[in-house]
Amino acid sequence: MKLLDLVNLFKTNIVFEDFLKNNSLNSNSESIEIYMIDKVDSNSELAFFEIENENTDGLIIFEKNNVKYHSFFNFHYFIDFMDEVKENKNLSSEKLVEILINYSINDA
Repeated sequence: MKLLDLVNLFKTNIVFEDFLKNNSLNSNSESIEIYMIDKVDSNSELAFFEIENENTDGLIIFEKNNVKYHSFFNFHYFIDFMDEVKENKNLSSEKLVEILINYSINDA
């Protein structure tokens, strides 16, 4: 799944807990982090980690099974962002991806 896929999914009224269940993530997790494989880029695949089950230690970049993961956002930040913007018809999904990536690289 790429960021555009995730944005499109959460522009609908998907229930966060259903997303977690469908992706084998624990809804009782203290925090779920979104990482991008190889680099922060719109074409990168996403990975989701429960902080209590993975040894990410808040790292910006970590490696697991010879794959590099780059920190993108805490999932709750992403949800809050999507809740604020999903009704704005002037923002395309592609523009939302651009905003999120620029924020992650420059401000987060």
